Amino acid sequence: ACERLRGDELVILRGLSRGPEEARFHLPGELPRMSVRPPGSPKAFTPEAVLQTVKIDAEKGRVSMVWCGTVRLVAPMTDEDMSKVEFQVR
Repeated sequence: ACERLRGDELVILRGLSRGPEEARFHLPGELPRMSVRPPGSPKAFTPEAVLQTVKIDAEKGRVSMVWCGTVRLVAPMTDEDMSKVEFQVR
């Protein structure tokens, strides 16, 4: 089984850019805080942030991280309902 990334891991890049032979850095360890409020819900849900994708552009020295979270619904939602969901990320 493969373990998911969680942020704060050590990354070592070798031979991927014209600069130094090896680059080392840690992924940021701060997790985003998310909240989701379905239409008509009296409360907002706070799903756990899960690191989904890490993109490393070695030449630009840039790391992009995509996080996701899920909320279990008690009933299906229409496309119209989905357009009314309130999201917040901090």
